[in-house]
Amino acid sequence: MCQKGFTFVEMILAISLTAMSVMMIYKITLLMVDMKQVEMVAIGLEREAAEACFRFGREARGVRSLSDVLVATTSEFTFIDTSGAEIQYWLDGTNLKRGTSVLAEQVSSLQYTYYDKNGLGLGAPAVSPDKTNIRVVRMKITVSRSGKSFSTLAEAKLRNDS
Repeated sequence: MCQKGFTFVEMILAISLTAMSVMMIYKITLLMVDMKQVEMVAIGLEREAAEACFRFGREARGVRSLSDVLVATTSEFTFIDTSGAEIQYWLDGTNLKRGTSVLAEQVSSLQYTYYDKNGLGLGAPAVSPDKTNIRVVRMKITVSRSGKSFSTLAEAKLRNDS
């Protein structure tokens, strides 16, 4: 007499193949979630650094006069704007700050470079009380998080030649 159904070996084989398939799908899903998280971190880095650079570029163009650049080092730029407010961009540990406000966190590198009216780099630019010889200031910021880094650059031509 012929019996219909599965043998014990066939059942074990079917369960094993099903379990392996489920595990593969699970691992692929985890990988996709991790990739999405890395992508979100990268997007956040780009946005934060880009916003800081945009703000710096906009405000640095508004230096009140060439006598109103107070500090111009490789890690800090401080000036007085057209409204008379003192504005300071600087690195505090790993935070890029504008005054006391944090613009970007986990900054791994911040560098200012300065150029004269001929486009030549300035090693030690003149600052207040003298008229500055800076005509262009460039800020490069690198932000790092979760093993990912993003760099961006802002450049501002000082408007006021008086």
